[in-house]
Amino acid sequence: MASLAELYVRLDPYEASEDEYQRLGEHVHEMAIGAALQNYGGGVTVEVTIIAGSAKIKVRVMQAILALDLIYGHMADWKGFKEQVISTYESSVSFLKTMAETVPDIAKANPRQVKRVEKRYKASGKLKELVERVEQLRVAKVPLETARPLLREIQRLAAEAEKDLTGEERAKLLEGMSEAVPELDDEHLVSGAVMKVALPPVAPRLPLPEGTQVAEKPAKGRRRKSKVVFHKSTDLPRTKRIPR
Repeated sequence: MASLAELYVRLDPYEASEDEYQRLGEHVHEMAIGAALQNYGGGVTVEVTIIAGSAKIKVRVMQAILALDLIYGHMADWKGFKEQVISTYESSVSFLKTMAETVPDIAKANPRQVKRVEKRYKASGKLKELVERVEQLRVAKVPLETARPLLREIQRLAAEAEKDLTGEERAKLLEGMSEAVPELDDEHLVSGAVMKVALPPVAPRLPLPEGTQVAEKPAKGRRRKSKVVFHKSTDLPRTKRIPR
């Protein structure tokens, strides 16, 4: 199951009891469910995790990418798949915007406590960028030699998108892309699993001369202990989107 979108909020300082964290988590989780139903129309999994210390709140929306028409063996309708990917990305934009505005308010955090708010588009953003590049190549209809820079960019994006997919989803995606653009052969659509970056050889460490003293590293200051104080996920059935 791929992560479509993730919101990360860090509040510091933030002190709360176990019960208060539970109430906060339940409230955030309820709001995330409502926002997911409104924007995605269900068919997704909502997950909320809170880590105490400096409060770190993560809200994720997940979905099996096979739900985006990859389950039918091959993408007979590339246009339909492309439109679904773009629609899912737009839903992620709206979902993250809503939750980014809501979470600090639910936590009753003042602006100074809100140290970081990150909207992470994950698979929805990667797939959107990928289908846009494939569509660009389809429309351009340029000779293969001219298209090579774009093919390399598609190769990079495919490798990035694959990180969020299962093996079956990855195979369906690459198959569909190859059908949409025949130029995307195995030479260009290399699985991210086999794309390795050659690392320079590491020189072996030589023994130190006898009597050499190694300086001790200065002790680091104590960090506040971080622990998960709330975690909950809910599978939402597919429904019609709630009107805004």
